[in-house]
Amino acid sequence: MLLMHLTMGESSATATYTVTTAALTVSKSVAVVSNPAGVGGTPKAIPGATLTYTISVDNSAGAVTATTLVVNDDFPEATLTFVNGSTDVTVGALVDTNIANGGVGTNTGATVTISSQGGTAENDRVSVSTFSVPAGEVATITFDVLVD
Repeated sequence: MLLMHLTMGESSATATYTVTTAALTVSKSVAVVSNPAGVGGTPKAIPGATLTYTISVDNSAGAVTATTLVVNDDFPEATLTFVNGSTDVTVGALVDTNIANGGVGTNTGATVTISSQGGTAENDRVSVSTFSVPAGEVATITFDVLVD
């Protein structure tokens, strides 16, 4: 809304602006989903076991779409190995499964990149980028690693 008042030689203007934003909440969890071959019982985080990481990007409280998002997750290279092709990205009803390193989801537009971060910790990084989360929606990223 813009109001203007003009009087001989004087002028003024008043404007009202509404700013809307995305409101993101990010959470991460991990589950041991399988033991190595030949080991029965409840899955445990032992060498050869598979872990599934789940990262949620929630825009339920947002008023607008959050665009061109990038989610990075570092994990220790010495103890975990990324399972290539295990990345799934879901945004609302859009689903892309089994995205490999360097791949792009055809439905969500998400790009998956695995890279070594070097340094003293020697971490590897899973990056999921260039995706959007509409207002009122949640994006879920899952990927698997093997325990070394």
